[in-house]
Amino acid sequence: MLQNFKVLPKLIVFDLDYTLWPFWCDTHIYPPIHKRDDTLYNADGTKINIYPDSELILKCIHSNPGLKLACASSNTDQLVLTALSTAKASNMLQNFKVLPKLIVFDLDYTLWPFWCDTHIYPPIHKRDDTLYNADGTKINIYPDSELILKCIHSNPGLKLACASRTGEINIAKQLLNLLGWDELFDYVVIFPGSKVMHFERLHKRTGIPYNQMVFFDDEHRNVSEVSRLGVHTHLVNHGVSLDTFKFALQQFETVSS
Repeated sequence: MLQNFKVLPKLIVFDLDYTLWPFWCDTHIYPPIHKRDDTLYNADGTKINIYPDSELILKCIHSNPGLKLACASSNTDQLVLTALSTAKASNMLQNFKVLPKLIVFDLDYTLWPFWCDTHIYPPIHKRDDTLYNADGTKINIYPDSELILKCIHSNPGLKLACASRTGEINIAKQLLNLLGWDELFDYVVIFPGSKVMHFERLHKRTGIPYNQMVFFDDEHRNVSEVSRLGVHTHLVNHGVSLDTFKFALQQFETVSS
């Protein structure tokens, strides 16, 4: 359908409540949300319906590389929005017939947009689900990071790890704890040195072959070194995104089939 248009916008934005789905998150959704046979349900067992054309429209836009897609909602129930997004992201994994056994992420400039040893000033404090440095500056996270981690964590067949060479080990672990990500990772490997050593340790601890691992990192040297082990590596720019994540899984499936 989009090919029939000579001129298209660069960004298409949707509200959520009563635009993409027929309810208000703060009055019609009762967590914890659960998923069964590709259908979402409230805690009380009632079915969560979505407008019939919403997903088709979103996929249509997403399939066009010249278009960017966004949502803008004034809803304050972020927990519900995250739960709904995670359920949809988890559904994405079901589209793959072959998946890796272990997915590994670097931290600095891969999951968050800073170096722990130069941009973080402890003590870190948390207020209203937001992290702040000691000087009051906000600590931001890449927008898709948590969704991707929760998507992986929700799949019992996948293991999740981080591999970081930062020297500020305590700061990195504190950030993981305050974000609640320490509960998502099965393995946390943080110490200075070559990423090859990180993966040798992961291989020893998990028994998973290198060719059943996928790794995301923002540095060429790390990607180059680790790829020589047989790991499927992916260089990220400006943080890991859902598009990058999906592309990596597609490549893994193609090579492994």
